[in-house]
Amino acid sequence: MSSQLTTKTNLPRRVLLSLTIKLLFTLFFIQLITTLPSHAMEANGCPDYQEPSLSIKQLIITPRFNDTVDLASLRQLVSQGGPNLTSTRHETPVGLTAASLKLDTSYEVHTSSSPDDVMVCAQITAMEVNFGFDDTTVYIAHEIPHGSCSYQTVLTHELQHVKTDRMLIDATIPMLPRYIRKALDQIGVIRATSAETAERQLKTMVSAYMKTLGSNLSEVRKSQQATIDTEGEYDRISDSCDGALGELIAASRGNQ
Repeated sequence: MSSQLTTKTNLPRRVLLSLTIKLLFTLFFIQLITTLPSHAMEANGCPDYQEPSLSIKQLIITPRFNDTVDLASLRQLVSQGGPNLTSTRHETPVGLTAASLKLDTSYEVHTSSSPDDVMVCAQITAMEVNFGFDDTTVYIAHEIPHGSCSYQTVLTHELQHVKTDRMLIDATIPMLPRYIRKALDQIGVIRATSAETAERQLKTMVSAYMKTLGSNLSEVRKSQQATIDTEGEYDRISDSCDGALGELIAASRGNQ
């Protein structure tokens, strides 16, 4: 599901990102209520649904910096691709930022039964969500002298990727509680033949929700990161520092 905003506007980028995230959640919840099993919306003789406790932890740590990887190895990282790289568009990168978007959950389930009913009732009573980036690494090619003009140019560019990831987290965190609660309310109280079966059903529904939500957020992240790695930005970097980076890139290509 795509939820990118394509209309031209003069709104600040941070505001546009917040609007994009809000649209994503709105569309996703519409999709959610049409795909969850209908029995999840009804108590069916079970105790009334109780609002679960919800804790959301924001994951952001200071990025690690690695300038021990050479250009050839950075090219190999790009060729391998992967969702943790902020960009794989440049065939000869002089820097890279790698970070995995995490959306991890743990929860508690309460089950109950009565002597005159062979079925059990179950609902999620508490959930903890860890969301963000806790493993960001900024790579700068080993061939670039530490502290040089070229080094600072590449570092400044890569820190824009780090900033964009943090903007994504800042825009998403305020909206997560509302929509996760909506999902839990939609699941509600379920009936199953055993506690084990109920827990499996709840796990299936929660996992499907979080997997799709995480995938959609990753797509938003990808589109936001792409706004940094433009051809104009690559040209600017190549021409910076009296063309030192452009010469390094050309020499690296000649050695391939």
